[in-house]
Amino acid sequence: MCASGLSLDQALANLRAKGASIIECIVAVKEHTGCELVEAKQTVHSSNAWHDMAQATEKMWDEMIKVVEEDLPNPH
Repeated sequence: MCASGLSLDQALANLRAKGASIIECIVAVKEHTGCELVEAKQTVHSSNAWHDMAQATEKMWDEMIKVVEEDLPNPH
């Protein structure tokens, strides 16, 4: 969509309007820009298209990161 002249935020709004999930939008941003997952998440969460949902899901993300970090082996 960005290739057709839409801004990233407009493209995200279109994806959301067509039923894409926030996760699908994060993956799309990552693939489109080549950025890291964390940067793609921040981009989507700070977009006008997903700002409302991002605030509601921030606690879930924090918990998910906590669980993943707890499951990682301790390098020491």
